[in-house]
Amino acid sequence: MYPEAYINFLVYFHGNRDYFECHDVLEEHWQKNDEHKAVWNGLIKLAVAFYHYRRHNFIGALKLMNKSLTILSNEPEALESLGLDPDRLLLTLKEQLKAIKEDQPYASINLPILDEKLLSQCKEKCRQMGLVWGAASDFSNSELIDKHLFNRKSKNVEQRPEKY
Repeated sequence: MYPEAYINFLVYFHGNRDYFECHDVLEEHWQKNDEHKAVWNGLIKLAVAFYHYRRHNFIGALKLMNKSLTILSNEPEALESLGLDPDRLLLTLKEQLKAIKEDQPYASINLPILDEKLLSQCKEKCRQMGLVWGAASDFSNSELIDKHLFNRKSKNVEQRPEKY
């Protein structure tokens, strides 16, 4: 029912908080699919905002969180069709935006998934990957926190544009 890239995005977002991988798995889907194109872009920006936020790059996080919030605010029906609660999501993102503006420390969040089947599917995939759904970020994992500094394992590295 949902694209595999989206499920993978949700698993990385909630499992190991690999926001860099969230970006990678959804970007190719976003580029190749017209349906929900704005939402995919908004979710990619959201993941990158959290990547910056966790690394204390408040300027980058603020810029991308603003863009994500603007995009996703205009897509409530699409968000709902993707199993998310648009009202709770937008409220959560506004709270995160406020925290970023106030230079508050990063804290992991969960996206409000309404569709129980989607949630169950994501949790099962998370379990299969040896990840814990809803676990907090592992700040001791420098390869996760500073992933852009390490060699990227993604198959599409050469094809990925520098800016998006």
